[in-house]
Amino acid sequence: ESLDLLYQNLQLINATAELHSIVITSTLAGEGKSTLAVGLAISAARLHQRVLLIDADLRRPNLHKLLNLPNEQGLSTLLVSQSPIPQQIETQDSNLRGNISVLTAGPTPADPVKLLSSQRMKEVIAAFEQTYDLVIVDAPPALGMVDAVLTASCCSGVLLVGRINQVSRSKLAQAMEMLSQLNLIGVVANGVSSPTVRESYYASQDQR
Repeated sequence: ESLDLLYQNLQLINATAELHSIVITSTLAGEGKSTLAVGLAISAARLHQRVLLIDADLRRPNLHKLLNLPNEQGLSTLLVSQSPIPQQIETQDSNLRGNISVLTAGPTPADPVKLLSSQRMKEVIAAFEQTYDLVIVDAPPALGMVDAVLTASCCSGVLLVGRINQVSRSKLAQAMEMLSQLNLIGVVANGVSSPTVRESYYASQDQR
């Protein structure tokens, strides 16, 4: 229910600023960004949105493990390919059904930064924005590497995930300041315990 509420909040933002693609990142590793990306995709698909879920964490990919998908081909192979960008991604053997497609990260490249900063990356996101209602991109953590910033620069907005009692306020503020230049649309506090909410996610909008 909390993820459904989060998606509805995004829809309200979308009424004034079109969000065709959203990057999900965190301050540090292990804060639940991949799980939230999957949950948000499910919430959007239940409301009849055609969703593409992309794993852009080319260093430590996780979506193929969460969803039990093969990873021999994926974003990394698409970025180095000279072939035309496909209009849609065919997902095989996923436990997700309905309107969700998944593009896994693919084999780990020698230079992730080179691929994520390429013109091809911008073209891939732009092409998928035309054929899907929503593109959700699971990116690496924001601090310590440039990958999340590069990925966010190709997309409409960014959601930052922070796990309560794990990330410090100073590090969260550092990540927010970094991403605020790239249309940071909200912060999601993961691991909140409340007797009035059955799930562990809250959306705290930080609209600009």
